Amino acid sequence: MYRTAAAFLLALAMATASSVYGQSPQPTAPKFAYDIVSIRPNNSGDGSTSMGPSANGYTAKNITVAWLIEYAYNIKMESLVSGLPSWATSDRLNLEARMDQDSAAAINKLSKEEKASEQRRMLQAMLADRFHLQVQHTQKEVPVYALVVAKGGTRLKPADPNDPYGNGIKLPQGFPKSGVYQMTADGKFVAQGIPISMLANQLATSVDRLVVDKTGLTGNYDFTMQWDQDPDPSKPDAGPSLFTALQEQLGLKLESTKDNVDALIVTHVEKASDN
Repeated sequence: MYRTAAAFLLALAMATASSVYGQSPQPTAPKFAYDIVSIRPNNSGDGSTSMGPSANGYTAKNITVAWLIEYAYNIKMESLVSGLPSWATSDRLNLEARMDQDSAAAINKLSKEEKASEQRRMLQAMLADRFHLQVQHTQKEVPVYALVVAKGGTRLKPADPNDPYGNGIKLPQGFPKSGVYQMTADGKFVAQGIPISMLANQLATSVDRLVVDKTGLTGNYDFTMQWDQDPDPSKPDAGPSLFTALQEQLGLKLESTKDNVDALIVTHVEKASDN
């Protein structure tokens, strides 16, 4: 397992891959930019993480630079990012990125797809500025799991767009209405109004293989799933494996296959400049 949680909300397609030979194409400049970016070490030792858009920017807690890169470039797994120094996959940090009020109001008027793409480009620009990140794109054929609807249908609850989630997941600046998740080190996944593609991305962190959403489900959902990270059938209190929990609790299933996927080569990255 490369990590217990990650990042990465609103998993939507981004830039097409290019050859690893020659100069990597320049990313499309974002229409908006973060006005204030705070990056601080997280030495709590807490296994839980959270990350996602906030009302006026982007907030992440207890995450790695590797996870930020994956989300910003829509790379599905840490194993698909090569060239990273060890600190980029081990050092934990908290990130708070904020836009000015006019920019926040403007970006919130975009469609969901446009907003997600713009947020990714803004994070790419932030990574280039604060971590001096340089990358090249490529593709790689790898074993994957296809996430499909199990026999009998799903057991997912469609999200209520009017639900304020007052008792839901708390982020450093409060909590958004939807579009966030939290995965804990003991094998619990709690979701508030997320698409299935996001669940697929996070399952990949636990099965150590890319998970491709083949469910055909287009809505956003609330759910809680819990499994035993190290199931032992001989123990009377043993919980279900992730595969069993997924099918019994959510009505979804993982099927083994292969696919060509986007990958990333990091040619340069540095620790963040001072705030």
